[in-house]
Amino acid sequence: MKIAYIIETFSPMRGGAEGYLHQLARFALKQGHEVHLVAQHFIGAPTGAMLHRVRVPRRPAALRLLVFARSCREVVRTCTFDVAHSLGAVVEMDV
Repeated sequence: MKIAYIIETFSPMRGGAEGYLHQLARFALKQGHEVHLVAQHFIGAPTGAMLHRVRVPRRPAALRLLVFARSCREVVRTCTFDVAHSLGAVVEMDV
């Protein structure tokens, strides 16, 4: 299965959603799935995962979230994922 995981910062060191997603991505990779990570920043991405860096402006802060959501939507529309799983404020994802 081709799975996309979407989060603003992918880092196992942050705990919470970030730590959960790191464990989930590693598990999916071990099960033989094709894992794609979509984020602004990557720290400690698991070996074998394909990274899609989303660039957003630093200011204004209100625009950052909107640009991130739209950029993630474009990645998901451009690539053909079986499942798009988001842990953030984005639109048009499966989970």
